[in-house]
Amino acid sequence: MKIGVATFVDVEGSLFDLLETVRKHGVSAVELRCEWPFFDPEEIILRKKFIKKLKELLQAMELTPLLHASYIDVNLASTSHLLRKAAVKRIINCVKVAYLLGAEYVTLHMGYLHEDYLPKRITTIRKLAKKSLISILNVARDYQIKICIENKEKKKRRHLMTDPYEIMNFINSLNSYHEILFVTFDVGHANTWGCDLKTFFDVIREKIRVIHLHDNHGTADEHLALGEGSIDFDNLLPYIVSKCNNVPLILEIHTWNGLLKSIKYIRNKLATLKT
Repeated sequence: MKIGVATFVDVEGSLFDLLETVRKHGVSAVELRCEWPFFDPEEIILRKKFIKKLKELLQAMELTPLLHASYIDVNLASTSHLLRKAAVKRIINCVKVAYLLGAEYVTLHMGYLHEDYLPKRITTIRKLAKKSLISILNVARDYQIKICIENKEKKKRRHLMTDPYEIMNFINSLNSYHEILFVTFDVGHANTWGCDLKTFFDVIREKIRVIHLHDNHGTADEHLALGEGSIDFDNLLPYIVSKCNNVPLILEIHTWNGLLKSIKYIRNKLATLKT
């Protein structure tokens, strides 16, 4: 089972320095976040030499690349046609970057309803998000890239795709894209809803292709090191691995020390499960 890390959006040093550092700690996959300043998709597409150098480095390090589509200032469910069109275009550029790097999966967020709107508007934005996703899926199919919808956390903004049944109903409504539409299961996000994590996992299990791991105390999306929050990873991780043993485990930890601590924990836990 591959252990991977998500790149930081903003950190001292270059992206290449970051990759070399995490590789030394035994990870075998990296999820590249398509965000400024290191990996803005609009800029990256034009930088052919950079793409070539990055792809060669990933291959030399034997790091499997995955992409996380842009999410800062991006809302596929925006009520503004202009902003929604821009969001779709940006994520399509992420798909193109994935193709250039040889990445199989692109994870994305489906969007949200701003907190100033009435809750009943969620039905409308779900339709808008679906329309946006179809535009992305049509391009992804041409490039042979698989799209993974990520479950989202509890927040003021009413995110789409927060409930496992909502996710499966949504995916099933797009059955004509079944071969390229999957799920990224974010354990930390699910924990903010106070749900049973094993049940959440079981409902979406057949469509999971990427797993995000980070911890929190169940009330906010803290992205803590594993073991620093309320998630019982000692019990949950063996359960997940036993049922999805070929899915990359991507650590989304927002501090260096927390990331290194979590890599060590995952490596030790997987070694224990093998014995």
